[in-house]
Formats: sequence, C-alpha cells, structure tokens
Amino acid sequence: MFAPNAVTVYNVCPDGTVRMTFLDGVFLETGQEGSVSKNGVVRDGNALLFIPFDCVAVDAAGGQVQQFCPPGDFDRLDNRNGFWTVGPKNTRSCVDCFFVRGKVVAPDLSFAEIHDRFQDAFRVSSVFTRDFGSRNMRHWQIGGK
Repeated sequence: MFAPNAVTVYNVCPDGTVRMTFLDGVFLETGQEGSVSKNGVVRDGNALLFIPFDCVAVDAAGGQVQQFCPPGDFDRLDNRNGFWTVGPKNTRSCVDCFFVRGKVVAPDLSFAEIHDRFQDAFRVSSVFTRDFGSRNMRHWQIGGK
C-alpha cells in the first residue's frame, strides 16, 4: 500500500484527558468538490484515512511507540500509555476522536479550534477493518467529516 502521509490522531477520553498519537505511513485522501474514489464517494469536506496495520504509531507527548487497541478494550485499560485507538465520537472509549494531517500537538484545543487552524482536520465518522488480502494490504479505513 502506498502510504506517504502522517497524521495526528486525537482521542478525548471520558476522564477529559487528551491522547495524541502520530501515525506515519498512512494514506489520507481528502474530498474536493465531490470527488469520487474507488472505495466510495468522498464529498467535499470529507476524508478517507487508510491506516496499515503495520504503520508506525508514536505517542505525541513522549515519543513512545504505541500499539493499536480496539476502542472498547482501550476504555477498560488502567494505564493507556503504550496504546492508541480510533473510533467515532461518543462510542466506546472516545468522547471525541479526530485526526489532522501532519504532526500537530495542541492538547488544549478543541476539534473546532483545530479545524479552524488546520485545513485537513476531520472528526472520525466511521471505522472499517480491512483484514484480508496480502499482509501489505491489511488496514483500517477511517471516514472523516
């Protein structure tokens, strides 16, 4: 999979803490004026984020390598250090979950503030696990609005 992009995933946890994870080696496709992709329609202001299972995930605050943890399991962890997750707003462990193109560290800003400051900031609207095909093709497909 061709994955030249980097994004920062923000998770606002139920206790109010903000977890930021840098993901390197992802593919971000943003919609412009109703563009159409092979995987579906990407309307203006929407995005598709393809995250390979083997992408590099690093804690934005401390630089520690992180492993993916499904949202429900992430919520039950006593210590979330070393783990990251992604899921739609108000489901399982995410009070809010969004991503922004590049490495952006702004834990004190809300999604609305980040969206105003950065062109490619999207709230997670869907998550699909694409666990088929060759090892190099397995990924999560994230929808963003």
